[in-house]
Amino acid sequence: MLVNAYNKNGKRCAYHVLNPTTKQFAILPDHQLDLSMALGLVFNPSRSPHYKVISLSEGARDDENRHLIKIYSSETGSWRYSGRSFTTDGVTLLGIDGVYWNDAIHFLSNYFYSYYFNVEEERLGRMPMPPIPEGRSDYDMCCRFMFESRDHFHVIDICDGTQFNVFEMKRDYSELFVKYRVDLRPVVDAFPTMRQFLNPSCPYPSPYGVFSLVRQKNEDESCLLLNVPGKIVRYNLVDNTFEAILDAEPIDEGELRLRYIERIGHPYIKCYYSFV
Repeated sequence: MLVNAYNKNGKRCAYHVLNPTTKQFAILPDHQLDLSMALGLVFNPSRSPHYKVISLSEGARDDENRHLIKIYSSETGSWRYSGRSFTTDGVTLLGIDGVYWNDAIHFLSNYFYSYYFNVEEERLGRMPMPPIPEGRSDYDMCCRFMFESRDHFHVIDICDGTQFNVFEMKRDYSELFVKYRVDLRPVVDAFPTMRQFLNPSCPYPSPYGVFSLVRQKNEDESCLLLNVPGKIVRYNLVDNTFEAILDAEPIDEGELRLRYIERIGHPYIKCYYSFV
């Protein structure tokens, strides 16, 4: 896992690569990481005991659409730049850490397409994003999530509260198709504290967050993990049933965005490689 550590004063200290199985961690050399928009961890123990970290940053202060990619290798213990800077053609990349899938790190944008970086070939590519929902003119106030699970890559846009689609990417990036349709109205009925955040006057776009998406070997058990007020809820993507699986600590409204919009769960591979 790639962990961003802060001190008690809220100041960023360092990035760590953590092995949750062994509890070992390594501290990444800084190399101006405070300028990074997004980072992504690349680790495939079936290929190598070494990992890489991909850093996306702005390449010029006067051009927010020009970016640089830096690569850290645990094998060499150092950072290096990958090729020349590149432009995103007016598309704003979101400052959300990248997701590794299909030998590439994937970055989100606020547009109908975004970009991925193939780590093996050090090549930039373009991929589709979900279309603008019917009845809307843009993506404002939409919450966008991306997840990898069991070698499947998914993107979710939540724009209208309780109903949304889960999209899956084809491996050749030719299409993003609807894999699941989600209706959370029964969840709201079961957990009425969500209703106060469905009010149009509420400053937050959603009364919940998508904590994780889990594809199971048995497809009938594939699910979303939702972070709703006071609970972690498992929502079955096939039969639309749900259950609370964990009580979460009470929070105040000031922490809502942190806990329900930006908090993401990260699955990990149990392994005993030393990261130090």
